[in-house]
Amino acid sequence: MYLGRLDEKKGIDILIRSFAKLKLNQNVHLKIAGGFNNYKLKLDQLINSLGIQENVQFLGMVKGDEKKRLYKESLVFVAPSHSEVVGMVNLEAASMATPVITTFQTGLKRGWANNGGILINPNENELIIALKQALNWSKSQREENGKKLYDFVKKEYSWELKLNDWLKLYSSVK
Repeated sequence: MYLGRLDEKKGIDILIRSFAKLKLNQNVHLKIAGGFNNYKLKLDQLINSLGIQENVQFLGMVKGDEKKRLYKESLVFVAPSHSEVVGMVNLEAASMATPVITTFQTGLKRGWANNGGILINPNENELIIALKQALNWSKSQREENGKKLYDFVKKEYSWELKLNDWLKLYSSVK
C-alpha cells in the first residue's frame, strides 16, 4: 500500500513499475490512497502500459478509521520517496504496527532498518528486492516486524520523549 500525495517526487512510479516486474498472481493488489490530481492520469497511463490494471487500485483520499484499517490490513506500507524532511506517513504506518519500506531520503534514523523496517534507495532494483522480502514473510514475521517498528517509533519519535529533550535543551540555555 501507498498512502500520500500523488506527486512525482513520492516515487509512486517506481512502486508501480517494481510491482509490475514481480509478476504476482491476481490475488495480490497494490492499493494507492491519496487525493486525485493530474499526476494520477500519468500513473493510470503507466499502469495501463504495464497491463496491471486488475492489480492496482486507486482509493482516493482516505481518512480516520478507513486509513487505520488500510494500514492494519496491508502486508507492508511502501513510500519510495525521492526526498522528504521526515516522512511522517512512515511514522504513521509504523504507529499502526505496519512494516514499512521507505527510502534513506525520508529523513528517518538508520536504526529503522534494524527494527522491522526496510530502508532502500529510490530505485526499482532495490524496491523489487525489498518487496520480495516482504512478500516472503510469514504472518508471524510480518506481525513481529510491525511490532518492532512500532516500538522503535514510540521510543525514537514519540512526542513525550521529544518534549523532554526540548525541555532539557531549553533548561540548559538559561
